[in-house]
Amino acid sequence: MFRRKREPLHEQLAREGGITPADQAAGPGPLDTGPRWGEVGIHGIHRPREWDAVSIAEAPELSGTEARFVVLVDGSILAETDGLELEPLAAALEGSLEVPYRAEAV
Repeated sequence: MFRRKREPLHEQLAREGGITPADQAAGPGPLDTGPRWGEVGIHGIHRPREWDAVSIAEAPELSGTEARFVVLVDGSILAETDGLELEPLAAALEGSLEVPYRAEAV
């Protein structure tokens, strides 16, 4: 007696649904259940600081909301923001940082 091998139901349903064995092999990647120590939260690790020094300066003659500049060893100021007089800002940081330094005013 000849017996024909029947296709298993899961293979039949996959074929009818348009799913190929290659699609099944790829599948989703493994679930990452590891701890997220690098993410922000309560973990006891401080964030890296953004600035080495913070200072307050009054410069009403400046326009705009922010300025970036570099102070060189000889005391000259290189402005990354055009058209601003940055001496009052550099004077406020004098003694707080060793030259040369890069500064940002906000």
